[in-house]
Amino acid sequence: MMKKSVGHRTLLRLASIIFLMLVVFVFKVELKAQDPTLATIVIKDFAILNTDSLKFTMGLARNGSSWQRWANATFQFNVKGVLAENLSITTVPGSSQLNPSLYTVTPRVVQPSLLPNSSITKNRISITVKGPEKFEDAVIVSEDTNQAVIIGTFIITAKNGTQFASNTSLEYLNDVEYYQALAYKIQNDQLPFHVADNNIEINANLMKFIGTDPSVVPETRLNCKASFAEYIGNMVTKVTWKTTSEYLNAGFVVFRGKTGLGGGQVSFDSIVGTYINRSELVGKGQSSKEQTYTFIDTVNERGAAYCYKVVSMKDASTINVDKDGKEIACALCTYVPFAVIVAATPTENPFQTQTTINYRLDDDVILTAKVYDVSGQLVETLIDSKYTTRGEHSVDWIASQYAVQGMYNVILIAYPVNDPTIELSRAVVKLELMR
Repeated sequence: MMKKSVGHRTLLRLASIIFLMLVVFVFKVELKAQDPTLATIVIKDFAILNTDSLKFTMGLARNGSSWQRWANATFQFNVKGVLAENLSITTVPGSSQLNPSLYTVTPRVVQPSLLPNSSITKNRISITVKGPEKFEDAVIVSEDTNQAVIIGTFIITAKNGTQFASNTSLEYLNDVEYYQALAYKIQNDQLPFHVADNNIEINANLMKFIGTDPSVVPETRLNCKASFAEYIGNMVTKVTWKTTSEYLNAGFVVFRGKTGLGGGQVSFDSIVGTYINRSELVGKGQSSKEQTYTFIDTVNERGAAYCYKVVSMKDASTINVDKDGKEIACALCTYVPFAVIVAATPTENPFQTQTTINYRLDDDVILTAKVYDVSGQLVETLIDSKYTTRGEHSVDWIASQYAVQGMYNVILIAYPVNDPTIELSRAVVKLELMR
C-alpha cells in the first residue's frame, strides 16, 4: 500500500508540473501575440524628391494607456546604404505641431566622436527633442497612429556626389550600437521614488519604427495641359512647358517640325535646342515644386504651323520614360500668320465729328495710316511710319471743320520689320462723314 501511495503521489506531482507548464506556455503565447511596444515612431509622406534629396514627416503615437504625456526623445537612424557623413538634414519651417516655446527639435548628422572606440558614437542622423519640465506643459500623445503628434517634416540632402535611388529607405538603428531614447512624464512616481513631474524612460526595445519605405515613387512628369507654344512676332516663337515633378531629369531636348495651313502629320526632323548647350533647358530638379521652362526659336516661313516636341533626358543619350515605357515628352504647336494687319474697324460709322479705328496686328510693323477722299486726295495723315508692336491698337480721326460731308477711305499700310518674305500688309476702312 505504501508503494502504491508513493507512486500515486509521484504521478500527481508530474501531472501538476505538466499542467503548470501548459499554463505558462499558453500565457507566453498570449503575451507573444500582443504588441509589447509602448511607443510608435511614425514616418509619413516619405518621398524621394530627386537623386540628391528626400523628405519625410516624423510623428509619435503611444501604445496602450500606461502613459499619456511626452517628455523628450532621441531618435537615431540612417538612409539605408548611404554613409551618414555624406548627408545633411534640415527641418521644414513651421512643420512641427509641438509648441516651440516648450519643445526644441534638433536634427543633425552626428560626426565621429572624440571617443572613437565607443560603440554608440558612430556616424548617424539624429533627431533630438527636448521637452518641458512640468507635467501639465507636456503634449498629450494619441494612441491612433493616424493622429500621431507631428515632430516635424525633414529634408535630407546628399552631398559629395552621393545619389539616392528610387527605392531608398530609412533605417532605424539598433539600440545596442546607437543610443535610442524616449521618455514620458508622470505627475507622481510611486514610493520610494516620490518625485513630481518625473520623466520615465521607455526601453528602446519597446519602441517601434514604421513607414520608412517611400510612399511616393519618384519620376519626371510633364504637365502638357499647362504647356503651350506661341508666336511672339518678328518670326520668333516661344515654347513654355511645366513639370510637376522631376527625378533623374538632366534636362530637355527640343525637336522642331512644320506643317502647312491644312495641318497634317508633323515630322520632328530637326533638333533646335539641347540642355548640353542651352542653359535654359537644364533640369532644375525640384520635384516638390512645379517648374516652368521657356525656349525661344527663330523661324523662317509664314503661313505655317511650327510644332515642338520637348523631351526629358536622363543623360545625353537616354530619354526618360514613364512606367509604361513611353517617352516623357510634350508636343506643342503655334501658327505663324501670313497677314500682318488682321482687323480694322471703326467704332462709329457714319460719324459727325470723330471716330475711332480699332485694328489688330499679328506682328511688329512700321505703320502708316492716312485719310483719303473719294477722289484719292490725301486729307490727313494719322500715323506716319511708326514702329508698332503686335496686338490691339486704335487711332482717332477728328474731321476738320472744313471737311465736307461724304465718303472717305482710311488706308493702313504695315511694312514688316526684318522680314523680307512679305512686302507689306494693307487694310482699308471706309467712313461716311455726315454734317
